[in-house]
Amino acid sequence: MTSKTYTLEELSKMGYAAAEKYAKLQGISRTTYKFRDPNPPKCSNPDCENPRVPMNWHWINGTPVYRSICLSCHETRTAGKHGLKSIAEVVAKNAGFDSLEEYNDHIARQAGFADAKQHRQFQLELKAEAEGFKDATEYKKHIEKQRAMEAGFDNVSDYRRHLDEQKAKEAGFDNVADYKNSKHAYRYARLDYCENIDGRLGYICTTTMPDGFKSHLDTDHINGNPFDHAPENLQTLCKNCHTYKGILNGDRKTPGRKKLKGTKPKTIDINNSDSLYYIA
Repeated sequence: MTSKTYTLEELSKMGYAAAEKYAKLQGISRTTYKFRDPNPPKCSNPDCENPRVPMNWHWINGTPVYRSICLSCHETRTAGKHGLKSIAEVVAKNAGFDSLEEYNDHIARQAGFADAKQHRQFQLELKAEAEGFKDATEYKKHIEKQRAMEAGFDNVSDYRRHLDEQKAKEAGFDNVADYKNSKHAYRYARLDYCENIDGRLGYICTTTMPDGFKSHLDTDHINGNPFDHAPENLQTLCKNCHTYKGILNGDRKTPGRKKLKGTKPKTIDINNSDSLYYIA
């Protein structure tokens, strides 16, 4: 039985699966054109505002073929069926490892590297060279810009803000600032009032601020050591009380202040007590 011959116009009007099937039977190569939709459809998940990402392109006309949900929801759903949080964890589990970190380190050692971090850096450098970028940093910027465009964002800043908002929401925070503070080396301990209302500095603080306004509040290291992030060494003071306490106790003369200048505080996992005692 001889298959019917279809014209390119007829093939372009077919669904993507049928068009691919009949085009291959007729020996028609896939188009190199990929249409970039400036306004991709939103995820059908009512709790998600992400745009859908193409899982394929039409064989003939190059129009995008979308899943009903975004890539993030698709991966989360698939991982959830295995009782896990990510696709990468599913792969690690199927390979017989207890954690993704163990699996990544195993793959790295097989390739002759000390650990997964060293392996990833090497792979980035190879890809950067192959793509014509001067180094891995420039290549990473390029990839991030591509992902932002594919996700429907005009610039990387909006894309990063979107990712931060997603992470904050998933972690149960009302805003990005509180989420980032929760991962900070010591801002996680910042309250929404000055603790000198109990007179611990020799007078009672009367500073009042609107609800939720924390920018006038600081996390103070009680013993003056800027690297001692133990919970019992942290207190919340308004900027006036913080300045007074620093002058009174000579905090700026304590060891480590010069070392602190120009460095960025590292993030922590507040569920891991060991990470609270970071020494730079």
